[in-house]
Amino acid sequence: MPPKRQHDTHGSEGRPEKRPKTDGAAVAKDSAPAVVPVFANARAISATLQAYNNPTQLAINLSSLRLFLVSKSVDVSAESAKLRLIAEWIGASGVRDVESVLESSNNLSSLLAPLFSFLSAVFNMLRRQGGHTASIIALGNLLLSDRQAARLNRAVRQDDASLVISCMRVWLELASIEALQARVALAWNWGGKVGTKLLGMRRKGKKVDPADDPLQRPDIRTLYMLFLLSFLSASTPSSLKQSFLAQRDTFTAMFKDLRRDHTNVVRKVLEVSWEGIWEDKRVRRTAKINVFNEWMLNQILRLYDRVDKDDPSHAFCTADLAHHFLLAICTRPGVGICFPDNGWYPREPEAEEDNDAMVDEPDDDLGQRRNQQKGRIYNKILANFMKSLKVGEDARQQELALRILEACPELVTGYWPSAGISMEPRLSSRWLINAAFLGRVVSLPIPERSFRIASSPLQSTGVEQPYRPDPPPLATLLANSFPSLFTRVYVTKGMQAKQGLVQLFTAQTLALCFEKLRRICTKMQSIEQEVGEQTDEGQWRSRRLELQSEARRRVPDFSVIVAFASSQLKVQEEGNNMTRRRAMLKEVALRLLWYYQKNLPGLVAESRFDAGKLFNPGNDVSAQNDASGDKDEMNGLDTLAQLHILRLLRDSEQFNWAAKPIGSPHTFLYHFLLMRTTTRHEAIRSASEDLVQHSLGTSPLFEHDPNELRVWLASLPTFVGEGTGNGPDGIGPDSSPPTDEATDLIALLDDCVHRCLKTPYRYVEELAALLTTPEDASVPLSARASSLPSPLLITLVEQLGAKLETGPTPSSDTVPTLAFFRKLIRGLAATKRLTQDLVINRPDDPSGHMLRTILSESIDNPDLETVSPIIDVIAVTPLRTSPFIERLADQFRSTLLLPEQQNADILSTRKAFQKETTTSIDDDQSTQSPRVALQYDQLRRIVASYGGSLSLADRAILNHLGLFEMQRSSTAMAVLATVSQITASSRPLDLVVALDAARVLRTCLDFPHWRDFNTATERRGDHDRPDLYDPVYVLGLFSAVLSQSVLTGLDWVELCRVDVVSLAICALASKVARMRNVAITVLRATWKAIQETDFFERNQLSYILQQLRNALTSETEPERLPTLTVLLGAYAVHSLFHPAVLVYAHISRFLLQRPALDLTDVPLLYGMLYSSSDNWRRERLWIIRFLGNGMKSTADWRAMRRRRAWDLLATLFKSESDDRLMRQAIFEVLGSLTRNQYATHALVLRSSLLAWINIQLLTVKPSEALAWLRVLENIVMVVDFQKLEKDTYSTWRSDVAGCLWKLLGAAEAELSTLHVLQLSSRIMLRISSGAAPPWTMPDVVELGVTTLKEVENFLDNGPLPSPYPTDGDFHYHRTIVQPPSTPTPEEASTLWAQCVRRLWRVGMTLDPEPGSRWWTELTPRLIVLGKAGGEEGEWVRREVQGDVVSVSFE
Repeated sequence: MPPKRQHDTHGSEGRPEKRPKTDGAAVAKDSAPAVVPVFANARAISATLQAYNNPTQLAINLSSLRLFLVSKSVDVSAESAKLRLIAEWIGASGVRDVESVLESSNNLSSLLAPLFSFLSAVFNMLRRQGGHTASIIALGNLLLSDRQAARLNRAVRQDDASLVISCMRVWLELASIEALQARVALAWNWGGKVGTKLLGMRRKGKKVDPADDPLQRPDIRTLYMLFLLSFLSASTPSSLKQSFLAQRDTFTAMFKDLRRDHTNVVRKVLEVSWEGIWEDKRVRRTAKINVFNEWMLNQILRLYDRVDKDDPSHAFCTADLAHHFLLAICTRPGVGICFPDNGWYPREPEAEEDNDAMVDEPDDDLGQRRNQQKGRIYNKILANFMKSLKVGEDARQQELALRILEACPELVTGYWPSAGISMEPRLSSRWLINAAFLGRVVSLPIPERSFRIASSPLQSTGVEQPYRPDPPPLATLLANSFPSLFTRVYVTKGMQAKQGLVQLFTAQTLALCFEKLRRICTKMQSIEQEVGEQTDEGQWRSRRLELQSEARRRVPDFSVIVAFASSQLKVQEEGNNMTRRRAMLKEVALRLLWYYQKNLPGLVAESRFDAGKLFNPGNDVSAQNDASGDKDEMNGLDTLAQLHILRLLRDSEQFNWAAKPIGSPHTFLYHFLLMRTTTRHEAIRSASEDLVQHSLGTSPLFEHDPNELRVWLASLPTFVGEGTGNGPDGIGPDSSPPTDEATDLIALLDDCVHRCLKTPYRYVEELAALLTTPEDASVPLSARASSLPSPLLITLVEQLGAKLETGPTPSSDTVPTLAFFRKLIRGLAATKRLTQDLVINRPDDPSGHMLRTILSESIDNPDLETVSPIIDVIAVTPLRTSPFIERLADQFRSTLLLPEQQNADILSTRKAFQKETTTSIDDDQSTQSPRVALQYDQLRRIVASYGGSLSLADRAILNHLGLFEMQRSSTAMAVLATVSQITASSRPLDLVVALDAARVLRTCLDFPHWRDFNTATERRGDHDRPDLYDPVYVLGLFSAVLSQSVLTGLDWVELCRVDVVSLAICALASKVARMRNVAITVLRATWKAIQETDFFERNQLSYILQQLRNALTSETEPERLPTLTVLLGAYAVHSLFHPAVLVYAHISRFLLQRPALDLTDVPLLYGMLYSSSDNWRRERLWIIRFLGNGMKSTADWRAMRRRRAWDLLATLFKSESDDRLMRQAIFEVLGSLTRNQYATHALVLRSSLLAWINIQLLTVKPSEALAWLRVLENIVMVVDFQKLEKDTYSTWRSDVAGCLWKLLGAAEAELSTLHVLQLSSRIMLRISSGAAPPWTMPDVVELGVTTLKEVENFLDNGPLPSPYPTDGDFHYHRTIVQPPSTPTPEEASTLWAQCVRRLWRVGMTLDPEPGSRWWTELTPRLIVLGKAGGEEGEWVRREVQGDVVSVSFE
């Protein structure tokens, strides 16, 4: 029992007097009055401690001394003087004074408590400042002597909480001193139950704030935990750590009730455990594993119940911290308690030397090795720990279990029996979670590394080892593919359940098991070939067959799957609504059928299953248009289902491709070819081609050369396209598939195939007779069959000729057939023997002449003779509207007379010019070797042109400098300084000061948030910004200045006036985490450096930087701050060193009035927007521009929405119609808002932005037309069309079209109106694509055509459009208000051609009306544009040629 506490002093009536407060508080009122002394020198401190005869006064003196030490002073010199005073006192008589006080205290808690508080403050001050090691050790040796250490140990065991706290602070300070740690470990009383008692002493009381950081105001338990953790710091010797960890119960005791501690305490314990134990390679791994056993892991696992946050500002809760810690030590082989294993192979019992790889040290005791060898697995601790994880209740524990099983594949086999998971199907959340978890475990990757023989330490790590001769055990393979708890009975019951969700999860889990089986068998087959197993006795082959046989016993009968699939297909045939659930059930049912066919073909063959019944021609989703809205997912599922059917038919031996599906007049081959030509999905196209190749490749038609069939399939045209053009094989520029033309061509081919198969020898003999030369007469037909085409070609010529005889001119649906025939002949001519005699039997009629012409030009490639009809069409077209168009038509006629080969050359030239031609130094140097490219002299010539900007060239040079530093292991600062254009000095400080301050500030306002640190140059046009500095370059220079130079106060003033500090602040809003890390590192170094330098603005600068640092929740991984906040900080630093600017007083007042920055607020908004000062107009303009520059992210929009900033600006815009500068600034704010999708949606849906714009356009100012159009284009580029269609009931397009109608109506007839028409046509095209155009679009198009004709009057003397102009890649408008400009003649002609093309494309989306004005006016113009008409002009030309092609054959 502890001794009873005696009273310190007694009053006159025998009652104990109140003790003085020892924790920095004032002395109780009943205490004897005493004067607090002034400590001017060391003798004064010593004299203060001489009051041995008056314990009360001595306690007061000690409390005053502590307050003197812990009080903070703004003056740095005062703190330094205080530190020197304490050091002088300790060196003179401090040790003797402390010893005297200890001896005279008689163990009175009222005296020891303030003494220990004073001593802990002394240690803390000396330890933090550094340079006073002698004083610390002298005082520490006194306290750690046997007599005083016993006194400290007795004080810790007392019941007085204030005494225990002050004493533990002394112990903690002593243990934090590296030189005294060993003595502290010897002096502390590790025996008894003092540790258990201290861990149970928490701070109690109802007034405890959960948000308070217990590390700043620790209780007794926290102090003791920090004391224990101090022996595990990075500076602690490894021998001391191992001795400490040997007392396992001492360290693990604090984990027992850790879940009740504050989040910061938990984080501290886990961080020290990771950094001090697991990352310390000097500590033996056996000592680490001895501590982190199963009991310890279960204690950490109990932290998963703490999902709440003590402080809402924390990024992680306690459960997250424990989760990441367990992931670190349990899921990385070779780290923590996770040992590398043999994968799916059992542990080798005799391989004792292999255990050395399991630990970091070669000197593990043999007993530990033998204990590890007792089991058949390497990770016994994790195997037992896995039993405690509740994978069905906690998502974090489920992730931990998955990561452990992925890192240790050996645990999967033993986990299932002990997992406690029930897979009996029932509609419950627990069963659904279990099924999903089982599927995720089965889907884990195959440990292919374990299939190879382990490499010995003497072998090179780059040498690939051969495969093992023996495969993994069968039980292991089954546990990883078909777990025992997922029984055949359960699967059958789940497939036959009435609940669709149970069926879906059961089928999906079974599909994942089959997928794992397929991957395992595929890998084993490759190993069989690698090891050279030729007979059935091979071990790998035998194990694979055993696995398939056992899997066959564990899966349901194939009839169950067929019944399940038939029920899903039957629901669809009955016409029920195809919900998402039904679509998913159908897809997974067909996938299971394919898996059975692929993995268990014998089981499928026994059932006599006809896979052709699954094919439903009426459900051919490949030929359907892509739907929008909620049907996208269902269309994707239907596509997958169609893909499964094609694969199933491909592998089915009983499938007859010549038969006809139920309810279809055509054969399966017809539908497969139709899918090949009309599908939008590459997977469907590839699967259909593979199926046709498999079906016809072995038939008499192509058995002589199966590769010829690929030429036939490649010649088939594609009848669908993406965007606005179909490419060279497309039929039309719209997105609707020409089904009639496709079906006619495919029907012709299908008919030819069946005709040829009925009498193949007749066509073979006819083909041989036509293609046999006198030299080949003696060669048998079988010997030269490979050089002859398929007899199907003769059939095609015969049927094509018969089809062309139906009329004097070919119909429009014959054009695709002729195109296919022409492409086929060209493809076959490269490998087969072809002549014009193929059509020798055709009569001399137009059809025969047409076929001969196609064969002639395809085989011999003569000049085209079919362009004259086009010239005739142009000759009669009424285009005599202006001299410009007349010259354009003349040029087009001359172009058409060129031979086809020359036209092909022009096409290839156009494609070459359309490629990006931007070149940089990277391209010039890429052909050289790195050593040649990075020679010093050559680098000097490259860097001579470096300007530090964001241009492509400068960024390429910067990349070369980084490459130079990596290859040479030296800095390139000298090279940059000697030849750079910026300055001739070699000092980094001079390079920074020489920067253009105005340009740096412009970079702050338009900071490139996309820019990464030390990465390759991005070759994107919108990122070519030579007007801005590269923040990578500037921050790199600034970092060099901070690391290489000792800066004076004047140097800091010069640096801040260049705004490099402001640029670093703006980098905190970057999207790139690496850039933010560099920025906070620079700012932290800046704050630390200015504390030691004296200049006038230092305190204010330090305050600004501290405010920004406090706004971050973490400085190690800083989150992205809102741009409005960092821009305020940048302006604050800028105005601090330029106090004459307008906003200096406003920003300073704003920052000083607030204890912290509010990240959800718009700073200075109301005060400057509605200012009443004499400079109110300038202040209002500044805050509006500030909003435009600061609106960069969704967080900025949330702040603006909270303060209703846009509503205020909209009101000002309407009321101040004559203030040009203010309206331009509001336009820029609107441009910044419309570049953010979240903000744009909110403005359109909640603030009726489009309606507001329509109202403003009732009176259009000509100077603002382009600004409105740029805003509208930003809107239509950033919004989600499907969401707006649904939320606005398809009215938003009409609102945009109404805005365009007003802007075009107000446009004046002048050359600069082409800019208005260009932007308007781009917006029209965007809102007309993907859905039905708005009902007002015809009027807008008509108005656009009228404007186009008016502008043509100004193009009379201008040059003709350049060949094949490109629209380029359009991005958001960064600048809304730009000075008006008149286009040059070359630009005007190009803009006119682009407007014609876009207006015509918009017109093609409208409902066709006979005699439409836009068609009459635009189509002839598009034709006469020729090469300048782009793909649209080429398409129109081909269509006209197809309509009048018969004229050339008469």
